Amino acid sequence: RQIPPLCRSPLGGARAHSHRARVAYDRSLWQAHFDEAWVKLELTDDHRGQLFDVTVPAHLNCARCLLKTANTSEAKGHVDAALSALADVSTTEQRTAWRAKGLLLRATCLREAGRYADAAAALDEASELTDDAAVARARHALRQARRDARSGERAMLRGKIAAPPPEKR
Repeated sequence: RQIPPLCRSPLGGARAHSHRARVAYDRSLWQAHFDEAWVKLELTDDHRGQLFDVTVPAHLNCARCLLKTANTSEAKGHVDAALSALADVSTTEQRTAWRAKGLLLRATCLREAGRYADAAAALDEASELTDDAAVARARHALRQARRDARSGERAMLRGKIAAPPPEKR
């Protein structure tokens, strides 16, 4: 089978797989939005629920793919779309799991953007929903990112600040 040119990656491997997955998630989101817009008046509640159950995981999975390619701003847009959709509906066990995953992805986006306090707040909110090991790993990654940022600042400023002038007598 021939792979479309957009899906070919000179790096191959995981990056190409991530790109193909993102394309598939984008297509499923497009189809869900098309269904919702095209037959808005005729949608049954069951169909609306099925669309919701497709769009939220697709947004979260698309965000995960975008994070693998370091596209944090677009990934945060997908995460925010999923979390805002989840805020408008009743809570179930599955939706709580999606919310926790969304908060973890939001924390990752914020950490990559250097917004460490906001990332910590998202992790605190996620830890209230789940006691998953992913929260502990995300907290560790956040601590490491803060440490790396501080050491980078120290290295950048090392030797750059002149010593105070000697006192005149």
